[in-house]
Amino acid sequence: MSDLQTNEEFDELAAFERWLTLVAEGTPPLNAGVELGWTPQKINKLIADPDVQEMLSYAHARADGSVVKAMHTQAMKGNMTAIQTWLFNRRPEDWRDIRKVVISGDVKVTPALITAAKQAARELLANADIKVLQQLVEATATDADRDE
Repeated sequence: MSDLQTNEEFDELAAFERWLTLVAEGTPPLNAGVELGWTPQKINKLIADPDVQEMLSYAHARADGSVVKAMHTQAMKGNMTAIQTWLFNRRPEDWRDIRKVVISGDVKVTPALITAAKQAARELLANADIKVLQQLVEATATDADRDE
């Protein structure tokens, strides 16, 4: 085995390790490979290998762990979004975000009604600016409140 061949193998192994590190830091595998100058074909061939899939699985788990750690840190600092996310996901039986929607009455939704609503929405989007649409939504919400 020549020194050149040994150096190429070492460089390839180092690039593979860097690829896994980038994935563990949250970079998608394809993007990580492109960062290293690899072709999509090379990346797809690697990803198809069961042994590489297992290593990628561990790299993804490391990335997830980093996010969990960061979220936990933010929750301990009082970040309410992080606290809520943590509780909803870690203790869903106690902290579910339950929204019950009750529809009553004799309402029949037909394909024609859905088509008409889509067409009306398209026309509004094509012909009105965002302020007009917001006013329409607010007016509709106010009308619904009065009907209750």
